[in-house]
Amino acid sequence: MSSNSPYQIQRDPPKDHPAEWSEIAPTLQEALVTAIHVKKWPIYLFGEQGRGKTCAMAWLFTIWPNWPRWFDAIDFTRCVQERRSGDSGDRYFWESNVDDASLFLLDDVGIRLPSDSVFEVIYELSNRRGTKPTVYASNLTPEQLANVFDARVASRMLRGTVIEVTGEDRRMRNHRFVQA
Repeated sequence: MSSNSPYQIQRDPPKDHPAEWSEIAPTLQEALVTAIHVKKWPIYLFGEQGRGKTCAMAWLFTIWPNWPRWFDAIDFTRCVQERRSGDSGDRYFWESNVDDASLFLLDDVGIRLPSDSVFEVIYELSNRRGTKPTVYASNLTPEQLANVFDARVASRMLRGTVIEVTGEDRRMRNHRFVQA
């Protein structure tokens, strides 16, 4: 499938996330480089909000040599569900956005309890990507991931490299309190 398929949906990382190596914590830098070097896919980044998971994914997106795909989990499942509800190329959507992607990045996995339909989409995604270069980011620990989805989905998403992202909430670094 060519990279200009009408079924492709181009998503970019959120604009407010700097995609710079210097913005990534040194321990996360080391863990990412090691995982990529040994080709231990998928990578599952987890930790509390604001710790740098999306920033690290944005950096990977910008440096990846060819055709990475970026989605947040809610947007991705909505795109799949819309195509399944009509005759708008479900198979081609999967091929051009998931199967053929050189790197697939899925942000905010599990921020809502999944419906049966969302579960099916995430299950199919984890099956189709297998051990291809894929990065999942979530606030859920591996145990919570298994509870929110199930052990099969967790096993597939966690079979590569699991990285806990810690540190301060980077979004709160520059906050300003105003007393009124």
